[in-house]
Amino acid sequence: MAVQQSKTLVLKFTLANGKSMTLNVPNPSETLAAADAIAAMQAIITANIFEVGGSSVTAISDAYINDLTKTDIQVVSGA
Repeated sequence: MAVQQSKTLVLKFTLANGKSMTLNVPNPSETLAAADAIAAMQAIITANIFEVGGSSVTAISDAYINDLTKTDIQVVSGA
């Protein structure tokens, strides 16, 4: 069985219309600190570079690293 591991930095924002937006960043740095993620998220809000359905990003909602382990299983066809 093959095992694959991956990490994704998940950045969640609140939009002006009350809905949410999520950015997924694959393979974040192992040395990423919470302060770095918050600073990057605040820079995104300040720069006003994203608009979803006419609503801009207004606030930080959540940030975390999603750690996924995928283990393939062998499937026998015709059994």
